Amino acid sequence: MTGLPKRLKLIWQKLKLPLYALEATLMLCWLVGTILVLLLLTGCSYFATPQPALPANLAVACPDVAPFDGSTLGDLMAYTVDLIGQYHECQSRMDAVGVWADRV
Repeated sequence: MTGLPKRLKLIWQKLKLPLYALEATLMLCWLVGTILVLLLLTGCSYFATPQPALPANLAVACPDVAPFDGSTLGDLMAYTVDLIGQYHECQSRMDAVGVWADRV
């Protein structure tokens, strides 16, 4: 069984066309195929609308938890209240980021 290049050459010789025409035709087919594959790979991303930036007040990272350095139960209570307030502020900001992401 002969290879594909030999078969193509035999077919082309039966058509009585020069070999450079075969090479040009194959090159053109390769070029068109490559362009079609690249166009299919891009899909609709070429026409996508730009995504708006995240608002600056939502892009702030949550603060680190400060270590407890008090010595009384009242200090612990104040520390806990501040910590819970920081948590709820951060949670509401992250919820707003989720709402923003769903709208975009």
